[in-house]
Amino acid sequence: MGSWKPLLPWRSTAGGSPRCVVEATVDSALASGCRVVLVGGYRGEELASLFAGRVGVEVVQNPGWERGMLGSIQRGMEALGPLPFFTIPADMPLVGPAVYARLLEILAERERAELPTVPLFASFRGEAGHPVFIPASLAPRIASLPPGERLRPFLLREAPLFVECSDESVLIDLDDGAAYEAALAQSSLRGKA
Repeated sequence: MGSWKPLLPWRSTAGGSPRCVVEATVDSALASGCRVVLVGGYRGEELASLFAGRVGVEVVQNPGWERGMLGSIQRGMEALGPLPFFTIPADMPLVGPAVYARLLEILAERERAELPTVPLFASFRGEAGHPVFIPASLAPRIASLPPGERLRPFLLREAPLFVECSDESVLIDLDDGAAYEAALAQSSLRGKA
């Protein structure tokens, strides 16, 4: 993509200062009332510097980041302690606070109905995306998954719910330059709405 993806420019909020992709992703989680544990690996010092002093954001480093995303999730879980959490890749800046609110609404409904707490995937038209809610009860088993394992297949075996969202952003990550340009255009359109 010609540049490090998390720090690619992203549109700022009205009157706000210029932002980057990872800031937009973090801002949505913060606006939803979440505490953010951001796991850095490659160029993690830059993330730590970017978010230094930011209320509600803790940056932790994963020295074994080359082994895959699971290790970063496990590292983030260490920082969180025994709490439920959401997970989302840093390259999903289109996911807004409304998606988190929808998942939290379903969690509250299930709690009132005294239903078991299960993983929740934000989904669009039946396709699972992000963020994903992970119950605290699964943390010990996730922590013991071996390096190289993938979290998604594990969660899909745990009777998750796919929570339909009216927003396809839950499926859009920035895997290449074309996806980045398309997301920028979509973000601009949303900003004018």
